[in-house]
Amino acid sequence: MDWTILMGVGFLLLLLFLSVINPKWTRGKAPAMQRWRIEKRDELCSNLRANGVDARLAQRGRAEETWGPTGSEHVGIVETEDTNVNWPEFALHNNLDSVGLVEIEGSPIRWVNVLIRGVEEGQGFILEYGIPDLRNLPQLEIEGCPSGRSKVVWREKDHGTGITQFLSSDLVVENAILASKVFEDRSPPGITIRFHHERHCWLIMQERDYELPKVTREKWNCYEVIAHHLLAAPVQG
Repeated sequence: MDWTILMGVGFLLLLLFLSVINPKWTRGKAPAMQRWRIEKRDELCSNLRANGVDARLAQRGRAEETWGPTGSEHVGIVETEDTNVNWPEFALHNNLDSVGLVEIEGSPIRWVNVLIRGVEEGQGFILEYGIPDLRNLPQLEIEGCPSGRSKVVWREKDHGTGITQFLSSDLVVENAILASKVFEDRSPPGITIRFHHERHCWLIMQERDYELPKVTREKWNCYEVIAHHLLAAPVQG
């Protein structure tokens, strides 16, 4: 018998063994890139725990995975290893994928969503710190930027809520931001805060190009200070 035929038969038998007779060899073997993505959420969870935060991995497919950049209704489906997850339109257009949530206990911040930006847009990461707030606020987006070395300037429209003015006069928040060095994570430096009217939650956005943002104790304290002060802010109707 021709050796090429024997080799072909042997290869087919090997495939049959791997996929049917012994399927455990082919199950749960995510591609290297998918494993790398999943490990980023594990890395964040471990990072938070190392800084004294009560954190644990959340079940995949949670609705909060889709709330981020726009807060709009999610559209489209992206296949992941664990489940089919819907993503917001913004995420689809900007090649943003969530690899899941890290749940938080004992804090006004109740979850952190880990988003990975695609290579086409410049590989990077966005962490969304979620803060539930049941008040009837409009859709908001405000941004804090450094002004020199000792000042934070808040800008963008707050639709008459007074949130921007409140944060601008809040020295506790300003000192926490400056002490934490969160501005070093992003270029150009800044910190973005959004409120999603339909979802009744604030999101504090932490971005970094090329690598997962590190959460130091100072940065976590900064985000918690911001969360507490956002929830306590007197809102104008």
